Amino acid sequence: MNPALSWSNYLLKRQVFALTGKLRFYNPHNELVLYVEQKMFRRKGLKSMFRDEWEVLDAADQPIGMLFEDSVGQALLRRFLLGSLLPQNYDITIGDQRVADLRQKFALFGYQMLLDFSMDSGKKLDRRLGIAAGTLLAIIEGKQRS
Repeated sequence: MNPALSWSNYLLKRQVFALTGKLRFYNPHNELVLYVEQKMFRRKGLKSMFRDEWEVLDAADQPIGMLFEDSVGQALLRRFLLGSLLPQNYDITIGDQRVADLRQKFALFGYQMLLDFSMDSGKKLDRRLGIAAGTLLAIIEGKQRS
């Protein structure tokens, strides 16, 4: 496995002034380990007015878990009242086990998200999928704000 995918925690930073989503992932030592750039004009994103939620699928496209926003109430506060003053928080579950916490850090400028897989001691969630989920959330959040 690629060493960049072996960490239990990552800090995701989205570039502030960019026409497309440009994301950098740092390990706990603040070393850049991954970089993602969204293609121009290719977005087919999903948005929900009440709460963001996606199914996690296995290789046979069967649901095995969920990626979801913390609560409907907080999601509504974010969308209609407080905006980025109330940072986003998502969980990933595989079956009924919580395997990741993706928590936006408050920042006046820019976007940062902590990706925490430390509760997934059995490595049920492929880190590539968790990092992809963080990428999705950072790009979607940027589009919802603009």
